[in-house]
Amino acid sequence: MTISRLLNKRETEYKRKNQMLYGLGKIDKEEFKYPDLEDIVRKEFPDSTKDLPNFSSSISKFLSELSQEDPKILKKINDSYCFLDPKYKVCIRAMLVKKDNISVVKKDLEQIRQ
Repeated sequence: MTISRLLNKRETEYKRKNQMLYGLGKIDKEEFKYPDLEDIVRKEFPDSTKDLPNFSSSISKFLSELSQEDPKILKKINDSYCFLDPKYKVCIRAMLVKKDNISVVKKDLEQIRQ
Protein backbone atom coordinates (compact mmCIF):
# COMPACT_ATOMS: atom_id res chain seq x y z
CA MET A 1 0.00 0.00 0.00
CA THR A 2 2.83 2.41 0.83
CA ILE A 3 4.44 2.15 -2.61
CA SER A 4 1.06 2.46 -4.36
CA ARG A 5 0.52 5.78 -2.60
CA LEU A 6 3.76 7.10 -4.11
CA LEU A 7 2.83 6.47 -7.75
CA ASN A 8 1.73 9.29 -10.06
CA LYS A 9 -1.78 10.34 -9.13
CA ARG A 10 -2.50 12.22 -12.34
CA GLU A 11 -2.02 11.34 -15.96
CA THR A 12 1.17 12.74 -17.43
CA GLU A 13 2.97 11.82 -20.61
CA TYR A 14 6.01 10.21 -18.99
CA LYS A 15 4.97 9.66 -15.37
CA ARG A 16 8.43 10.68 -14.23
CA LYS A 17 7.69 9.84 -10.60
CA ASN A 18 6.96 6.23 -11.56
CA GLN A 19 10.19 6.11 -13.55
CA MET A 20 12.14 7.29 -10.51
CA LEU A 21 10.41 4.76 -8.24
CA TYR A 22 11.24 2.01 -10.72
CA GLY A 23 14.84 3.24 -10.71
CA LEU A 24 14.96 3.00 -6.92
CA GLY A 25 14.10 -0.68 -7.25
CA LYS A 26 17.13 -1.13 -9.51
CA ILE A 27 19.62 0.39 -7.04
CA ASP A 28 22.11 -2.24 -5.93
CA LYS A 29 23.81 -0.35 -3.09
CA GLU A 30 22.92 0.03 0.58
CA GLU A 31 23.60 3.77 0.42
CA PHE A 32 23.20 5.77 -2.75
CA LYS A 33 23.24 9.35 -4.00
CA TYR A 34 21.01 11.13 -6.49
CA PRO A 35 23.49 10.66 -9.40
CA ASP A 36 23.15 6.87 -8.90
CA LEU A 37 19.40 7.11 -9.42
CA GLU A 38 19.77 9.57 -12.29
CA ASP A 39 22.12 7.18 -14.13
CA ILE A 40 19.65 4.30 -13.76
CA VAL A 41 16.61 6.31 -14.88
CA ARG A 42 18.46 7.80 -17.86
CA LYS A 43 19.64 4.32 -18.88
CA GLU A 44 16.23 2.67 -18.45
CA PHE A 45 14.22 5.49 -20.05
CA PRO A 46 16.51 7.11 -22.64
CA ASP A 47 13.72 8.32 -24.92
CA SER A 48 12.06 10.43 -22.26
CA THR A 49 15.14 11.68 -20.37
CA LYS A 50 17.68 12.56 -23.07
CA ASP A 51 16.79 16.26 -23.26
CA LEU A 52 16.24 17.04 -19.58
CA PRO A 53 18.88 19.52 -18.41
CA ASN A 54 17.43 19.95 -14.89
CA PHE A 55 16.74 16.29 -14.25
CA SER A 56 19.31 16.13 -11.43
CA SER A 57 17.39 18.65 -9.37
CA SER A 58 14.13 16.75 -9.95
CA ILE A 59 15.70 13.54 -8.68
CA SER A 60 17.27 15.29 -5.70
CA LYS A 61 13.88 16.78 -4.79
CA PHE A 62 12.14 13.42 -5.23
CA LEU A 63 14.61 11.66 -2.91
CA SER A 64 14.28 14.43 -0.36
CA GLU A 65 10.48 14.08 -0.41
CA LEU A 66 10.73 10.31 0.11
CA SER A 67 12.86 10.90 3.20
CA GLN A 68 10.77 13.71 4.73
CA GLU A 69 7.11 13.31 3.79
CA ASP A 70 4.70 10.49 4.60
CA PRO A 71 4.99 7.79 3.57
CA LYS A 72 8.72 7.90 4.27
CA ILE A 73 10.61 5.07 2.60
CA LEU A 74 14.11 6.55 2.61
CA LYS A 75 16.49 7.83 5.24
CA LYS A 76 18.98 10.61 4.48
CA ILE A 77 22.52 10.13 5.75
CA ASN A 78 24.62 13.24 5.02
CA ASP A 79 24.39 13.48 1.21
CA SER A 80 23.33 9.85 0.70
CA TYR A 81 20.10 7.90 1.07
CA CYS A 82 19.14 4.38 2.09
CA PHE A 83 15.85 2.53 2.36
CA LEU A 84 14.27 2.68 5.83
CA ASP A 85 13.37 -0.97 5.35
CA PRO A 86 14.64 -3.28 2.58
CA LYS A 87 11.06 -4.46 2.09
CA TYR A 88 10.33 -1.22 0.27
CA LYS A 89 12.84 -2.04 -2.45
CA VAL A 90 11.46 -5.57 -2.71
CA CYS A 91 7.93 -4.18 -3.07
CA ILE A 92 9.01 -1.74 -5.79
CA ARG A 93 10.67 -4.57 -7.70
CA ALA A 94 7.62 -6.79 -7.34
CA MET A 95 5.00 -4.14 -8.13
CA LEU A 96 6.47 -2.10 -10.96
CA VAL A 97 7.34 -3.27 -14.44
CA LYS A 98 8.88 -1.32 -17.28
CA LYS A 99 6.39 -1.24 -20.14
CA ASP A 100 8.65 0.38 -22.76
CA ASN A 101 11.40 3.02 -22.93
CA ILE A 102 8.99 5.59 -21.56
CA SER A 103 6.57 4.12 -19.04
CA VAL A 104 6.23 2.01 -15.93
CA VAL A 105 3.06 0.19 -14.95
CA LYS A 106 1.88 -1.29 -11.69
CA LYS A 107 1.28 -5.03 -11.81
CA ASP A 108 -2.08 -6.40 -10.79
CA LEU A 109 -2.10 -8.18 -7.45
CA GLU A 110 -2.64 -11.51 -9.21
CA GLN A 111 0.51 -10.99 -11.30
CA ILE A 112 2.54 -10.29 -8.17
CA ARG A 113 1.37 -13.50 -6.45
CA GLN A 114 2.62 -15.71 -9.29
